[in-house]
Amino acid sequence: IREMDDIVTDAAVIFGTSILFFIFGWFFFCQMLYKDYEIKRTEVQFLFSATLALSCTMLQLIIFEILDIMSFNNRWITWKIVLFSLQMNLLFVLPFSLIYFLLFDSGYSQRQSQLAASIGLAFYLYIFYTVGVTFPISSAESESLLSMAHTTGRIGVIGVFVMAVLSGFGAVNLPYSYLSRFLRPVDIQAVEAQEKRLVQSLEMLLAKKKRLTILRSGMIHSSDDESSLSKGKQKRGSNVVWKGLSKIWSQGVQSFGYDDISSLKTEIVSLEDLNTQMFEQLTEWRFEQQRERYAQTFFGRVANILGHFFSVYCVYKMAMATLNIILQRVTKVDPVTQVLRVFLYHLHYDIDIDFWSQHASFILVGILITVSVRGMLVQILKTFSSLSSNVSSNSFVLLLAVAMGMYFISCVILLRMNLPENYRQSISTILGPIQFDFYHRWFDVIFVISASLTIVSLYIQHKSKNQIHLYED
Repeated sequence: IREMDDIVTDAAVIFGTSILFFIFGWFFFCQMLYKDYEIKRTEVQFLFSATLALSCTMLQLIIFEILDIMSFNNRWITWKIVLFSLQMNLLFVLPFSLIYFLLFDSGYSQRQSQLAASIGLAFYLYIFYTVGVTFPISSAESESLLSMAHTTGRIGVIGVFVMAVLSGFGAVNLPYSYLSRFLRPVDIQAVEAQEKRLVQSLEMLLAKKKRLTILRSGMIHSSDDESSLSKGKQKRGSNVVWKGLSKIWSQGVQSFGYDDISSLKTEIVSLEDLNTQMFEQLTEWRFEQQRERYAQTFFGRVANILGHFFSVYCVYKMAMATLNIILQRVTKVDPVTQVLRVFLYHLHYDIDIDFWSQHASFILVGILITVSVRGMLVQILKTFSSLSSNVSSNSFVLLLAVAMGMYFISCVILLRMNLPENYRQSISTILGPIQFDFYHRWFDVIFVISASLTIVSLYIQHKSKNQIHLYED
């Protein structure tokens, strides 16, 4: 009876939290991700919310491992159900739906879209399972290619790549955004002059478009007049005078109208390009003025201090990742236990390291999970807002859902290293015989490349903008 009560209680906890995660995903989809679009497919909304709910439930189970919530058997079964459901979603449901909605929204019939989605899914599965040939995913040679460990490993390769790219970019871009020394002072008079030039250019563009409309309407009237002349010519037979008038009229209208319209079109295109550049530059200057005003506030000064801290962390992270690559090493002790040992060694305190490392690991993992979920949702929102359209929005949401699911599975693989040894063994047993050391080395390599490329791109961008400011001054 007690065992049955535990099953009911644990099932209620998991089901209740999963429903809350699903509601949160539904709210995020409606109110933030898809609020500017008229087309709203319930199927796409459901798949996105379900993927987010499964991902958050999986991360929640890591916290349950540390706090020992739920019985071991029920927790293990829940791990398997959630991981299997998420894998099936990433392998079959989301790719098929992505291709189907992409074609169906483009005007293809339902049958054609289903057939093409089936062929595309088969090709996707072939590419997906050939990943294991190149990368050392599983440590057990006897494992089947269709096993959960191999599937998790292949998802981890892609997900860790996405994580490393985002982490490398964020580690460099965050200090660059926070530090006030990278602010570029903008002259108020230059901004006002740019606004006046933009208004004058827009007025000139509007005048030319009005003139183009008048010329086109004149061409339509001239064609009507030409047809009336030809009719008059037919009524008067082969009158030489009417033939000459008709020829002179048509040639004059064509030579004047077409040349003028062609030159006006060229001028309008040039003005539109110029206005776009002026508007982008004005928007950038306004943004720099906002940053400059924000840097003078209390929160701006705090952000500047945090920027120096994150700069040191970025340099440390890149140096440690480079050393790990060169020395081919992987940390075997979780960071919390390592810090506690160093702290106690220097202060000569005698406390229970295992007890305090458990609570500290819970806080650290909770922070990492919260930051990971928030960071992924922010990236999804930015990417969707900048790249999607009314036609491709459904399939683009599903593509982001695939990336999100792979990202969170990779979080579980990498977060394992932040847990003490006893909790780490539980995660290892659930995920299967995966080469965890490979994923940490893979993350370090991609992180260093991403951070280095971000440094180079920001340096070039900063220098080029400074040169533009100097040239304009």
